[in-house]
Amino acid sequence: LFWIILSVANKLVISFRGSPLTGNDLTLIKSGLSVADTYLSKSHYIVILITSIFAICLLVILWIFAPKHKNKINYPKNLLCLLLMFLILCGSNAIALKTNTISTNFWNIYYSYRDYGFPYAFSTTTLNSGIKRPSNYSKALVKSLTNCSSDELLALNTFNSNTSSNFENDYHPNIIMIQLESFFDPTLIEALTFSEDPIPNFRRLCKEYSSGSLSVSSIGGGTANTEFEIITGMNLDFFSPGEYPYNTILRTTAIESANTLLKEHNYTTHALHNHQGGFYNRNIVFSNLGFDTYTSVEYMDILGKTPLNWAKDDMLINPIIDCLNSSEGADFIYTISVQGHGNYPDHKVYAEPKITVTGPYDEGTLNSIEYYTTQINEMDQFVQTLIDSISKLDEQFIIVFYGDHQPNFNLSESDLSTNDLYSTEYFIWDNIGLEKEDLNLETYQLLSSILKKIQIENGVINNYHINHINDENYLSNLKVLQYDLLYGKKYAYDSIDLFTSSDLKMGVKDIIINDITKYQSDIYIYGENFTNFSRVLLNSTIVSTEFIDSSTLKLSNVNLKSGDSISVAQIGDDNTVLSSTSSYLYIKNMVKC
Repeated sequence: LFWIILSVANKLVISFRGSPLTGNDLTLIKSGLSVADTYLSKSHYIVILITSIFAICLLVILWIFAPKHKNKINYPKNLLCLLLMFLILCGSNAIALKTNTISTNFWNIYYSYRDYGFPYAFSTTTLNSGIKRPSNYSKALVKSLTNCSSDELLALNTFNSNTSSNFENDYHPNIIMIQLESFFDPTLIEALTFSEDPIPNFRRLCKEYSSGSLSVSSIGGGTANTEFEIITGMNLDFFSPGEYPYNTILRTTAIESANTLLKEHNYTTHALHNHQGGFYNRNIVFSNLGFDTYTSVEYMDILGKTPLNWAKDDMLINPIIDCLNSSEGADFIYTISVQGHGNYPDHKVYAEPKITVTGPYDEGTLNSIEYYTTQINEMDQFVQTLIDSISKLDEQFIIVFYGDHQPNFNLSESDLSTNDLYSTEYFIWDNIGLEKEDLNLETYQLLSSILKKIQIENGVINNYHINHINDENYLSNLKVLQYDLLYGKKYAYDSIDLFTSSDLKMGVKDIIINDITKYQSDIYIYGENFTNFSRVLLNSTIVSTEFIDSSTLKLSNVNLKSGDSISVAQIGDDNTVLSSTSSYLYIKNMVKC
């Protein structure tokens, strides 16, 4: 029954996102439940409920009526048999691994599950994590791959302790990363015909600016892993199959990242996401990645949503401007969009869609692709609108637009003109006159290719990509560096723990309480920058809160007494408390901090 349940779950996960169920997915249950309504209909819930009840009843019936063993158990004999079975299993696994019948390296996790079988593949992803120690790992090799002297490491350690720049009078352009959810060129699906180009702006800009294809690690999901590779410059392939570093090492460990190296150049670093702040533990992970601020949907005024209730990407423009206005120097803004997210409806959503799709697929698939095409067409308009808005500012910019992975339409390689399900497109817009250079890159190489253009070469991983990308042992030595920085002796840092978690500020705008008044049986809280996710905490207990506008919250039928403590918290749909204001004491006709 255990394996049947997991196998059914695996089939459902593949149908939703295109990649199988892994052991690491079990750590995402809370996040998954928060978006379950997007993927499951009421009929799905009914089937799950009935099946669960049936399974429980079956177990109860077996417990009551199944024949019971009445003879005395021979424990020594049975334990010996169990030990023998265990040794046979270990031995057969070892032989299968040695003869390459099976493997622990899942370069393509979907095909690995298909080739090795669900029980073995799922167990492998459950029991393994992190990066295995490379056989050639040594201090001498690590030091030969890094260009930092002991004095530079000492300066870097001082910087991370005192948050002061090592580069005086250092100026660089603002860098904005725009990670477009499930964005790719649908005209690459060979059998389809579109009434017009779904992504005309993106296509034109690819021709005018540096662009190329981007190799990603997943299909239909795994957004956080694309983020991880870009922000850290680390290759996800070296981790255990199906691992999400956001749910393992990055929950507890602060590491080198784009943020730590850019802060040395006077950058202020921001993360933006028009979705739940606690999803993939980002409210914890982004601190360990060194971000200064994180603005999630709980801190945004979201007016536009898709029929599936995902925030539209043009809602990100004002928060991006707010990040730029929040600091005086250069900014690094990592922006994660959500509009293109599935699960794509197989029924007709738009009676008269702007772009129609035809091809040799069933009606449900064509409806899904048509819905997706509508969303990415709007995302394409967002790309141009953002560039137009940024162009009006009197600052220098580099903006990188790219898809985090392909959407899940259960396609095969042969359905695409590229024969590649693991690639998306990117381009680099700028107003500083960068020379056009078209490159096909791995995700973990993207940011270093940009930093090289503006002569930022610090950071162990960034420096390695810039100076060793053409080496014969480029990948094997990259694995050695990753192991050293994350799990090894940190020889690259002279065995010093250089990085600590940042004091992450949720939202760039302060949420403030200015006044509290009582009118009849209602309480009004007046302040600044409230959103639909603002909830009042009365004596540290969440109370039902009505959002009136960005400066007003209302409590109904609350018996407020002098001495009560009041604060306003931003709370996600998954009930994660992301931040709260200072507590205020209510005294009749007076509010005291």
